[in-house]
Amino acid sequence: MFEGTEEIYAKLCADTRYQVYGGDCHNFATLAGGHVDLCVEAGLQDYDFLAVVPVIEAAGGIITDWEGNRPAPGSTNRICAAGDKRVHEAALKILNS
Repeated sequence: MFEGTEEIYAKLCADTRYQVYGGDCHNFATLAGGHVDLCVEAGLQDYDFLAVVPVIEAAGGIITDWEGNRPAPGSTNRICAAGDKRVHEAALKILNS
C-alpha cells in the first residue's frame, strides 16, 4: 500500500465485492475484456498502464488519473479505469472525498 492511500482504498473496498492487490497491466486487460468493472492503482510507472489506455478506450471503458484526466507519459502514477462511465464517476468521487 502506498502512503496516503490506505483510507481511500478502504472506502473503495467497502463499496466493492471483490478486491485484488497488484496486477497492473493484467488487471487492466481483464477490465478491457469485460471481466471486472474497476481497476484503481497507485505507485505505477508509465509502462504499467500507458499501453492499455487505447485498449480500454476501444473496449468502451474509461481510464484516467484519480482527478479524471486522461493519462499521458509522465503525468501520473495513480490510475482509475472502469468499464462504465457511472462506475468510473462513483470511484472518482470516493478517491477524491
